[in-house]
Amino acid sequence: MPQQPTPAEAIAILLFRWNAVRCPKKRREHLERLEELISKHDACLRSFRQRSIETLTEDDKAAVLEVFSDFTAALGPVGAAKALHLLASTFFPLWDDKIATTYGLARPSKAAPKKMPNAIGSSCRLSNGR
Repeated sequence: MPQQPTPAEAIAILLFRWNAVRCPKKRREHLERLEELISKHDACLRSFRQRSIETLTEDDKAAVLEVFSDFTAALGPVGAAKALHLLASTFFPLWDDKIATTYGLARPSKAAPKKMPNAIGSSCRLSNGR
């Protein structure tokens, strides 16, 4: 009976297929880094997995920024967004500029710096009335 892949292996397979990791020679390195990140942020990711983005509060901002920043450093912003969605799909929905615009939550400018993933930042602004 084949062994089940670890969460990091399963995510890595999808990211490789989605071209988030383009260099085949670095796949092992990316997989190892992904395993480290999942382990480092395990408690936080488990908490987020039990929640939806609708429960996001300003108190979550530091944790979300740290997790997203760490995953972005390893996988880039698109790879980070996809990986986090796979790890906690209702808390980190896939969200792009077109979807944000449709819901009236677009960034003011494409050149504006991203400090948080679009959906997270938009939800924070909504929950704080800004």
